[in-house]
Amino acid sequence: MDINLKDSNPVGNHGEVCKPINENIEGSSSMNDSIKLFSAGSLVYDFRNRRDVIVKWSKCGTKFEGVDYKCLIEGHDDLDHYERTLCEKIINEFFTEDECTLLEEYLKLVHKYNFTIVENLFPLVVKIDGWMRYPLSVLCTDSNSIDLSKEEQYSLPFKVLGYCEVFKKK
Repeated sequence: MDINLKDSNPVGNHGEVCKPINENIEGSSSMNDSIKLFSAGSLVYDFRNRRDVIVKWSKCGTKFEGVDYKCLIEGHDDLDHYERTLCEKIINEFFTEDECTLLEEYLKLVHKYNFTIVENLFPLVVKIDGWMRYPLSVLCTDSNSIDLSKEEQYSLPFKVLGYCEVFKKK
């Protein structure tokens, strides 16, 4: 069963459709000028004896080179070191368009999961009314996550974790 994920928004508040950063600045060579990073998700009908599980995928253990996080994180300079580190990790967990393509092919081939992506809006809002947004990998535990890299057939050049949001018991 294929479900329209645009209506269910499996990537949650991680992103909105946006335009490239600094698209009108001529002669700029920073990665931020054309950066397009995506959040990815799947709606899994039956997973670990649960129905309608939303899985938010995150890339782990990588860091984008040449990224000016100050431009990508709203209020970057007002955050303390710990908060900045968490926010930079959020951005490093996003996928490039090519990585999304690889992940989608793997998920459809191996798991038959549907897949959707949402382009993230920058600067990223990470603190709302004193509440801090956390990287998905920080929220993952053995009971609420999927580590694709532990699968025998895993072949992607980056590690992917899936954070599961369970809504209904089967």
